[in-house]
Amino acid sequence: MTAHKQSVSFTEQAFAHVQALVDAGEYPNISAAVSGELARARVARLREDALWQAEVQRRLALPVE
Repeated sequence: MTAHKQSVSFTEQAFAHVQALVDAGEYPNISAAVSGELARARVARLREDALWQAEVQRRLALPVE
């Protein structure tokens, strides 16, 4: 995987969150924690989108009253 170096700023709360993940051993460093959590958020968003689309299709298939 290609890494893109980028400087970003975080709120104190956001930085404390990823630092806690690193301290707990979930990630080896801050960069990995940010990347990992972004990946998890992406998967969650895709799952929510799929559920929403399935619900729309289910409702479209209902008989018209």
